[in-house]
Amino acid sequence: MVAPTDACRGKSAHIAAILRAYNHLEQMPRASNIAMLSPLLLPPIVEACLAIPTWLWIYGGIDRSIARSACEVLPRDIAKRSTKGTPCEIHAKFFEHHAPQLIDLLLRGELAAHGILDVDAIKEYAGRPFPRKDSDYLTLLELVDTEIWLQCWSTESLKRPGFPGGSNL
Repeated sequence: MVAPTDACRGKSAHIAAILRAYNHLEQMPRASNIAMLSPLLLPPIVEACLAIPTWLWIYGGIDRSIARSACEVLPRDIAKRSTKGTPCEIHAKFFEHHAPQLIDLLLRGELAAHGILDVDAIKEYAGRPFPRKDSDYLTLLELVDTEIWLQCWSTESLKRPGFPGGSNL
């Protein structure tokens, strides 16, 4: 899907956003016997959305106004909100619920062992009360992602039976 050369910048950006969604879905791991379906990205839906002039998507200063006006079954506060919001509250609750395990994973992990983490700063942060009013937990969650990735590629993990290529090491 490529925007025509004479397409408005808004329409080009709309197509780019759709392509990002497709690319994201294509990279998701899945079992080979399960079909990947994304009903909102089926060609008739995408074509209908692309036929809507871009300025109507923010009619009245409300992002996604066309979709919101079509969703009369939504609670009024959701249908009338002007921005999408973020998943930060979900991430904060996850971090708060799993903080002891996440902090322990970081303090005992490869990043700490190689001196990459500021262990004292992590310990200090772990000692603060909840709820936290900052977004530092997002950085720690990114470090947790990195730590888990590193541990998956450690020598011992690579030797696990069933790990791709593990039996050849």
